[in-house]
Amino acid sequence: MRMIVFFLIVISLSIAFSKEELISFDGGRVYILDLSDPFFPLIRDRFSLGGVIKDGIFFENMAFVLTEDSLLRYDFRERTVTFKKKITLSKLLLLKDETLVGVGDKRLVFMDSKNLKEKGKIDIEGFINEAVTNGSMIFIACGKKGLYAVDPSTMKWIWRIEVDSDLTSLDIDKGILAAVGEDGLFFIADISNVSKPKILSYIFISEGLKKVKVSDKYAVVSDDKGQTYFLDISDPANPEIIKSITMMGEVKDIEFSGNEVYLGLGDKGIIVIDVSNKPKIVGAIPDVESDGITVKKKVLISIGEPGKVIWKVKCEGEIRSTPAVDEEGNVYITDINGYLYAIDPFGNIKWKFKTSFLITAGPSLRNDLVFFGGWDDYLYAVNKGGKLVWRHRTSGDISQVVALHDDFIVVCNESGYVYALNYEDKVLWTYTINDWIPSKPVIDEFGNIYFGGADGYLYSLTPEGKLRWKFKSGGWISSGPSLDAENVYFGNVNGKFFVVKKSNGKLLWVFDVGEEIISSPVMNENIIAFGGKDGFLYVLNKEGKLLWKFKTPSSINSSPAISKEGYIYFGCSDGTLYSLTYDGKIRWKVKLGKILSSSPIVVKGRIYVGSVDGFLYAISDDTKGASPEHWSLYHHDEKNTGTYE
Repeated sequence: MRMIVFFLIVISLSIAFSKEELISFDGGRVYILDLSDPFFPLIRDRFSLGGVIKDGIFFENMAFVLTEDSLLRYDFRERTVTFKKKITLSKLLLLKDETLVGVGDKRLVFMDSKNLKEKGKIDIEGFINEAVTNGSMIFIACGKKGLYAVDPSTMKWIWRIEVDSDLTSLDIDKGILAAVGEDGLFFIADISNVSKPKILSYIFISEGLKKVKVSDKYAVVSDDKGQTYFLDISDPANPEIIKSITMMGEVKDIEFSGNEVYLGLGDKGIIVIDVSNKPKIVGAIPDVESDGITVKKKVLISIGEPGKVIWKVKCEGEIRSTPAVDEEGNVYITDINGYLYAIDPFGNIKWKFKTSFLITAGPSLRNDLVFFGGWDDYLYAVNKGGKLVWRHRTSGDISQVVALHDDFIVVCNESGYVYALNYEDKVLWTYTINDWIPSKPVIDEFGNIYFGGADGYLYSLTPEGKLRWKFKSGGWISSGPSLDAENVYFGNVNGKFFVVKKSNGKLLWVFDVGEEIISSPVMNENIIAFGGKDGFLYVLNKEGKLLWKFKTPSSINSSPAISKEGYIYFGCSDGTLYSLTYDGKIRWKVKLGKILSSSPIVVKGRIYVGSVDGFLYAISDDTKGASPEHWSLYHHDEKNTGTYE
């Protein structure tokens, strides 16, 4: 038996990945292959970049490509190279914080993906044959020097495994690392606890091993003669060779897409293997030369001029609701023609769900379900595949977004009823007032509920649906309340902005703007922001003092948003979306068509907002998104949960 000796020096970590169309490159040519038929992909597009392509990372909107002496950034929309940096590297990696890592012979170079400026570098003792990342850590095969783990946050290696083998390739998937050596060694390590890697197994396969790729329960290994081995690694402590296939030449690269494996054979094209049963050749692409294969990442690099429209999607009707965004970057929006839409991060409609009447309430997301109400009186629960899970009929139109607690859903309707339901469609309780409810409900960290009525009262209910207190404002309340740890913030149609205590409804202060307030307030640790019918954006401190106000040509009915950087975003009725600095100076503004009744949602690198012109817009910006610690978006967070935690 071959002995594996390792030592480690410790520190810490976490994970992330994804995929799309198949990309193949050879020489200076790039091929984009359509995987609609995964066994016989068709060439969708091809282009040349000049020079020999060594590696690339491809996205829906752009690509980073390495040639012999340069790093290029290519824009698919403009079909042109937008940036070129002279540098000699062999491979590219992308971290989840969008840091680009260039791999040299004995060095890692860390770069800002937006401008390709160097952020730092680390030298490695051995020659780097292969490097991979899970988004948070980098793992390197360095021949006889062994295997390294590098922490990008410190730009230092945290452990090294010495192996009695000349390591040539490695790959990772779901906490498992597989590596191969020139002398035929194949081994698997458990890196689920990245600070304490554990060797699980090692076997001898064949001398001259050059490539390894793992996905779920399979590993594919190839040698320098074209012999390709398929291993079952469902039990990583006991890997088993289930088949070997002889190719027409050396395998240059390997890529998985579901149950299909694509093998790049240089000038002999691409071979397609189905591994779902017993691995077998099921297709070929002889007219595509392939020295490298990859897939388009389902990750969008947030590179773009601030305030520039990245894409817009036309819906069936006017958009008067606020979008919600899930963990994968998919956007959900409703329109007044009664549709709920799911749109991917690249502006493609994944599906749409039709109801029987108009919708003005935005969607809310929880537990892989999308919740929203319509003017047909129903509360809907739809799964993320666009299928109805259940619907519940209430006693009136639902015009406002719902609120989602750990244990229940709260919905208000225009008949003056408040409903609490569990997530299986069972009504837990109802509460009614003697007027309609024009505001959205919100929930605090204890499960208490807050909403405003057309009777001018702000109500607070217990989690069991009992009245805690009510506060008389003197005018109906359509400005949905917002919360922090101590207080409730809201405005009314008489132009007064109130702050009352969550515990007992006692008034702390009031600020009078003199004209109707429909906009719901947002805040961070220092400021409160809301819009007025008079066209001003108002920014107050937490004691109720006006810090500044910004005048626009038309009314502001939607809510602003505040980013982690302190940027303030809001739309107004002339269709203009603004971004201001924390002290009220214009960063940028963009005209998006008609009235913006939709409130902007801010996520990393972009802003989403809907318009009465029926378009959902995605706008680029240099932001890290909104803070989940504060009520900095219309309904607290990008999922529109309406719950302060």
